[in-house]
Amino acid sequence: MIANNLNSYRKAKNLSQSKLSEISHVPQTTISGWELGLKEEHAIYRAIRIARVLDTNVEKLFPALSASPERTDKTSRPRQDGQQEKS
Repeated sequence: MIANNLNSYRKAKNLSQSKLSEISHVPQTTISGWELGLKEEHAIYRAIRIARVLDTNVEKLFPALSASPERTDKTSRPRQDGQQEKS
């Protein structure tokens, strides 16, 4: 099971799972599964869509993934809103 912050980011934006699903084009069942920790298979393109809707990045939604030993890229990249964000 992979811990994530999806629920708190979604609630901070006052979005229901259903509304987030509609905006991001990610099935509500996928969002629910991620929030409950039931889905370990992360379709990265869906996670990216969710992060964009919530004005954050995948690493913040799924911090356990960014802490993995394989994660070595620590460069800065521009966000969609033009600000710099650490990856």
